[in-house]
Formats: sequence, structure tokens, C-alpha cells
Amino acid sequence: MTLLNRLKSSRTLFMLAVALAFFAGYWLRGGDLPFEETARMGSGQSKKTEVDLNLMHACPMMCIPPQKTPGLCPVCGMELVPLAQHQHEEGPPRLSLTDDARRLAEIRTAGVERKWLSAEIEAFGQVILDDTAILWGASEPLWARLFVYESDLTWLRLGQRVVLRTDAYPGASFESIITFIGALVNPLNRTVNVGVTIDDHRSFLVPGMILRAAIYVGLSEKGEPISSADAGLQPPLVIPASAPLITGRRAVVYVAVPGEEGLYEGREVVLGPRTRDYYVVLAGLTEGDRVVVNGAFNIDSALQIQARPSMMNPAIKTLPDPRSGSPSPSGEQP
Repeated sequence: MTLLNRLKSSRTLFMLAVALAFFAGYWLRGGDLPFEETARMGSGQSKKTEVDLNLMHACPMMCIPPQKTPGLCPVCGMELVPLAQHQHEEGPPRLSLTDDARRLAEIRTAGVERKWLSAEIEAFGQVILDDTAILWGASEPLWARLFVYESDLTWLRLGQRVVLRTDAYPGASFESIITFIGALVNPLNRTVNVGVTIDDHRSFLVPGMILRAAIYVGLSEKGEPISSADAGLQPPLVIPASAPLITGRRAVVYVAVPGEEGLYEGREVVLGPRTRDYYVVLAGLTEGDRVVVNGAFNIDSALQIQARPSMMNPAIKTLPDPRSGSPSPSGEQP
């Protein structure tokens, strides 16, 4: 047999082996030809589990838009987590997250509650010895003259609690109240004189000593300053300072929908003043609601990727401020 004939024979045997392997695979698959399986998948008749088109899979880092199939993110390599696909609902935007998605997004919530808040205004001043202090209600002619910036003047009320400290006695403090608020603004430093009586029963303070003061401002239900918690007033409705997403003149919070595990609803709120850890809420929430205090930005980002209403793309017009009828400010801090 010539070399050419041997090559032809080897080629023929190879082709026969490939054909046998093909038909063996065909028989093991149950007789389904590839093009037939493709046709059935296209018509929704596949015997295999169908991909749920209502379930999207998102990258925890939001590197890419949500995908219809699971897998790994091509950018960061993290596993895509199930994210319930939205329907074209009316009203506030809602987003449903699976247990895995909530864990990766580190979602935490806190209740909306009513409690007394106290904002703090910092000021400086000095100890004064002046007989005119008796006219301001001081039993002794030793008092403190504080210098409060005019921007903080709107928060001041007679009778507000003041704590005085001095570097001469580290760790010591002196409790007092405001007994006088000046009516003129110093044109040089834009401050107002505030008179504070001093109860120095230990005789630590001497005239001319420099003081640091903390003025504590109570807030009413409407976010207005008061002297102290009045039994006849209702405490303000408050949320943790980390809850709202603020942009321009709008503030958005995400609320856990009662009875719907993992479902969150976006709401616009009207915020009052901010203290160190809380915002006063004037409109948009009720006592007992649970707001997202950690992970709200992740929820908002998922809505933005899906081109749905979010912090940057409002669903409804800005709520009016119940104090003035104007659009809501983002909250003020004294």
C-alpha cells in the first residue's frame, strides 16, 4: 500500500470515529438535536429550568447594570446577587432585595420615634464683675458675658441651659441659664452679647477669666427652639442623621414596607433642624416607620441603574415645607 493510500485510510477512520462520537452523544441526550433544543428554548418549551425574567442579578459594587443571568461581575469579579426586577408601578419607587443582597449591602433600619432633642451652640466669653448684673436677675455681681454669633441668634431663648468651662480648672464645669440677650450686633465681629448668671459656690472664678460655653437648645415638634422640654408640648418626630439622602432642596429616605420582607420604599421628607445625631422630621413619615440608616445609598444606586425614580431623579414634586409652604430645605443645624 502506498503512502497516499495509508493517509486516506487514516483520515477515513478518524472521520468515522468523530461521527460515532457525535451519534453516541445524541443517543445519550435522549435524541434531541441541537437545533431542536434551541427552537424549544426560544418558544419556552425547554425541559430545563427557565431563566426567571423577573429576577435580575446585580453586582454588589454596582460596577455594571443588572443582568438577567447569574455569574461573576466582569469588572470586580464579585458574584452577582439576585435582585428582584421591578414592575412599572405607580407611586413611590420600591425595590425588593433578597437576603443575600441585603447582607452584602449591609442594610440596617431604625424606628421613627418621638423624643426630646437638644442642639448645642458653642460660644466664648469672660467672667465679668459688674453691679448691673443684679438688674439682670443675678443675686451676685459675678456673671459671664458671652459672645454669640448673629447667625445663632435665632436659636437663643431666655432660660436656656448653659454649661461653662475654663482652662484654669480642667474637668470642672459651671451650670447656668441665659438671663439676658442683647439687642445690638457688634459690627466688628458680628456677635451679640448674652448675659449668663454664675453660681460659683466654690469661688473658682475671678473677673477677666476666659470661658468656653455650650448653650443647649431644646426643639419643639415643629423644630422651633424652646427653653426646655415643656410638659404641655409634644416631642418632635426624629430619625437618625444617617437615614436621609440629601441633594439640593430634596431629602429622601427609604422605608421598610411592613409585612413585606426585603421590600423598601422611597419617600421624600421635609426635615427640620439637625442635632448631632438626629434630624427633626416635619412631614413624610409617621411614628413607627422603619427607615434605612445604613445601606440607603446602595438601594438608591440600584434604582438609578434601572433608570427608576431615585434621589437624583424624583418621582413626585418636592413636598412643601409645613412651616412656610415653600419647598423643603435639606435641614439646618444650629
